[in-house]
Order: sequence, then C-alpha cells, then structure tokens
Amino acid sequence: MTEQELDHRWNAILGMLESIAALDFSRTLELSDKSDHMDAVASGLNMLSEELQANVVARSKLEELVKELEVANQELQAFGDALAHDLRNPLLIVTNFSHQLYETLGDSLSEQQRDDVQRIWAAGRHMVHIIDDLRDLADVNRAELHRTEVDLSMLAQEIIDNLSVLVPDRNVRFEVEPGIKALGDKTLLTILLTNLLQNAWKYTAPTQDAWIELGVTEADSDFPTYHVRDNGIGFDNANREKIFESFERLHTRMEFAGSGLGLATVERVVRRHGGLVWGEGVPGEGAVFRFTLGSSSTDPLTAEDPT
Repeated sequence: MTEQELDHRWNAILGMLESIAALDFSRTLELSDKSDHMDAVASGLNMLSEELQANVVARSKLEELVKELEVANQELQAFGDALAHDLRNPLLIVTNFSHQLYETLGDSLSEQQRDDVQRIWAAGRHMVHIIDDLRDLADVNRAELHRTEVDLSMLAQEIIDNLSVLVPDRNVRFEVEPGIKALGDKTLLTILLTNLLQNAWKYTAPTQDAWIELGVTEADSDFPTYHVRDNGIGFDNANREKIFESFERLHTRMEFAGSGLGLATVERVVRRHGGLVWGEGVPGEGAVFRFTLGSSSTDPLTAEDPT
C-alpha cells in the first residue's frame, strides 16, 4: 500500500468519525480487498453508524409517541373533569331532594318508604364521594410539586380538630410529637395526612379509649420515616399490599363508609415525592402506616419495626 493510499484511508476514517460526531450517518466507508486492521476499523465504524442511525430513528418515533400520549392524556383529563362535573351535579340534585323529601314527608311515609328514601340518599352521597375522591386522585398525579418545609404536627392537629367538630360525640385521644417537619409539597402532604388520619378515625370507631398517633423515627436523617398509628380494628398483613390499590376494600360499605381510594391516593402522593409507604396491622388491635418522602435502599416490607 502506498503512502498516498494509506493517507486516503486514514482521512476517510477521520471523516467518518467527524460525521458520526455531527450525527450525520449518511456516509459509509468502502472496504478494500486487503482485510487488514484498517478494514476492520472501517467495518466497525459502518456498523456503529448503522446502529446509531437506527437509534436516532427509534428515538424520533418515541418522541412523537410521547407527544401523542401527552396530547391524549390532556384530552382524557379534560374529558374526566367534564364527566365528573356533569355527573356530580345531577347526583347532588338526587341527594338533596331525597333528603328534603325525607324531612318533609317523613311522618307520612311508611317504614319501607323511609328506608327506600334513605337508601337513595346514601347511594347518591356515596357516588358523590367517589367522584370527589377520583378527582383528588387525578389532581395528585398532575399537580406540580413545590417542596417546602411543612410542619406535619400542626397540619395533623388541624385535621383531627376538624374531624372532632364533625363528630363531636367521639372522644379520640390524639398523640403527636411536636415539631415534626417534612420537606414536601404542602398541598399534597395535606391530602396524604387527611386520608391517613381519616382512615384511622374511621377504623377506631368501634374501639373504646380510641387513640391515634403521628410520629417520626430518625428525624435528623436524610430520609426520616413518618408513621400514623391507631388502636382500631386493624387488618391481616396478608392484605397489606393490595390495600393501596384503587377501590380495594377489606370491609363492606355497610360496615365502614368510603370509596376505597384513600390509601391509593396516599400511595400516589408518596410516590410523587420519591418515597415509600407501607402498612402493618393486627386484627382487633390496630394498624400503623409508615411512609418516607425520599428514596430508600431498604425494603420496607422486610425492615424491622424501629419502634
């Protein structure tokens, strides 16, 4: 091979490298009949160029698909909002008028008629709650995250105070460590604590001397573990994974009211913060729900109870 031929082949290889660096995959190196090291390099560059071009094409298609999915998701969200609005209004009419009917004609109705009207009212209210909970769940998924320092102790006390006002005949002892702080989105953390505390409030209803606790372990660490604990009816740990699924209920609506979306919403909020949530229960003795608001390398389902 002459020096001129050698320079020509090197220049072709360098040109090929420059084209690849510029994301131009249209060039192809010709191979000689010598099958030497330079041919091996040229062949490798040709293969690399083909693979990179295929990746670029695939990425372009993926970007187009992502854009199409984003548009479809926005349209689906708009449809869901409109549907929730259109369903909620007639349901409120049904519930309000059935309640008004019961109050107005209650004395003149037979026992069966009063029961029927109450069933209509209860079913309508249940559907309204499901629609509201579904909207909350959708809002959790699309809300922009704004992390600030949030005082969970004060937030939880406000939620418990509001529950106490709504059910003044209940006496539930609430224990909370003062000054529990978390770095997260206040709106979403309010939704999280509201669902966990409402859950504890509901499932301690049959319990005498009911109590609910909010606490934290390793508060000074990068990823503290928060918990909401109660001495309510508890649950079987065999069900601790599926309780975070939407519409999953371990008890009938006749036993305990609810949409089955509360813990699913909690899981979404925690996931949005990059954390983990898990529950542990003992039937008849109570339950505890723990969560973090950041990444963790520890499997919570096998971790030892720190308390």
